[in-house]
Amino acid sequence: VPLTGTLDTPGCYDFESTQECNDFYPDMCSQSAFTNMPNTMFYVAVFLGGDWGFVDFTWPGKLVCMFLCVAGIALYSIPVGTLFDSFGAVIGLGEEEEEDEETSPM
Repeated sequence: VPLTGTLDTPGCYDFESTQECNDFYPDMCSQSAFTNMPNTMFYVAVFLGGDWGFVDFTWPGKLVCMFLCVAGIALYSIPVGTLFDSFGAVIGLGEEEEEDEETSPM
């Protein structure tokens, strides 16, 4: 089954659903991605990471990819958290806590 069609024969991308493709090409069209929620979440995580992951990954490859997505989010959150904490200190959000610590008896 061709992915893109010509004037004479439609391709897989010319149909609105996999079922319509199977009606035209009996038992030749299948959908391997976005078939259930865990599968969809995996591809969305890869796409948000900037990679086009619609390829055949082995299970070890999927695990490495998911680890890299989580590690990337964790590494990104450290400087962002520091930035917002420093911004809060500059505009004075932390002054009330410091005043309470200075006036409390030990």
